[in-house]
Amino acid sequence: MNIIKHKHSCLRGIAFAVFLSSFIINAQEAKAYRWLDAKKMNVYGRLVDKEREDFNRLPASMETEVREPVWRLSQHAAGLYLKFETDAQQILVNYKVKGAKSMNHMPATGVSGVDLYAVDDGKFKWVRGHYNFQDTISFTYSDLDKIRKQREFCLYLPLYTKIEWLKIGVPHANTIKELRETRREKNPVVVYGTSIAQGACASRPGMAWTSIVSRKLNKTVVNLGFSGNGLLEKPLLEYMRNFDASVFVLDCMPNFTKDDLGPVQAEERLVEAVGILRQKHSKTPILFVEHGGYSDGDIQYNRKRMFTRLNVAVKKAYQRLKEEGDQNLYLLTKEDIGLGIDSFVDGTHPNDYGMIQYAEAYNHILSEIIKN
Repeated sequence: MNIIKHKHSCLRGIAFAVFLSSFIINAQEAKAYRWLDAKKMNVYGRLVDKEREDFNRLPASMETEVREPVWRLSQHAAGLYLKFETDAQQILVNYKVKGAKSMNHMPATGVSGVDLYAVDDGKFKWVRGHYNFQDTISFTYSDLDKIRKQREFCLYLPLYTKIEWLKIGVPHANTIKELRETRREKNPVVVYGTSIAQGACASRPGMAWTSIVSRKLNKTVVNLGFSGNGLLEKPLLEYMRNFDASVFVLDCMPNFTKDDLGPVQAEERLVEAVGILRQKHSKTPILFVEHGGYSDGDIQYNRKRMFTRLNVAVKKAYQRLKEEGDQNLYLLTKEDIGLGIDSFVDGTHPNDYGMIQYAEAYNHILSEIIKN
């Protein structure tokens, strides 16, 4: 019995020693670096341009206005990003998330990873990081070229999970400070969409089509994509109309394939959506987007029939409103998007190649709309 007690005592001692050692190492690491607390930084890419201690895409006041799935998905940080500058050649990003870190058809680097870009003279340059997905997720960026005293960085946040806390660190000998957005934030492109707009299934946050377009246009693209829940609902449209935008994008057709929805409902909700937005924005361009299709559409008739009928409904709503006198409507068709059999992960959601195709199609039409 004494031997057993002694054994347990030894194990407790070893466990305490390991804990103490870990605590000391973490304390030493914290002292060796200077840190930015992301909760005290401006979070960009959302409509509420105020400092808040969260990483939500919708304000707290919307929790009682939208359905529970929409509110839950709004806590995913899709399309949000942080701006900072530093002279360091090494950057650490540590954070914790609530929810799944990966999905069967989407890697952890996209679901719960972050994505860092350096910005040199307005040009975005991707930064490769070493990552570790544990209870605390860490990304380490090392051996950065030191081309100037300070360098600007853009850190995209995870696409499909909620951030509980996040901090950005550099060696104590270096400096780091938050950067404030100015011109990019004015009159953003506001996208109301589905899982595809939210970012499924990009391999990393910077490869979501909304992020690609934002870099191409050098303009904020607000990501209001809600996986499975992009249903052109009144509370979200009323929220959107409270803000000035350069373009409102309605890209919700992939979610009108449910049993209780379809082409008739799609046409009516598109017309109603324009009516809601026009109450405060009589001339702001509104872009309708057709269903991008499925990679198996050519051999699965019902799937092809589904998106074909929806796209007819989009054209009918578009023509109907144009004939009623709305000359600030635009249409992005399935053919414009141009997805093929190699553009998808699972036949429904685009891979990185598909995301690039989406982005190129959007960039082309948005450049023309904004120029006009």
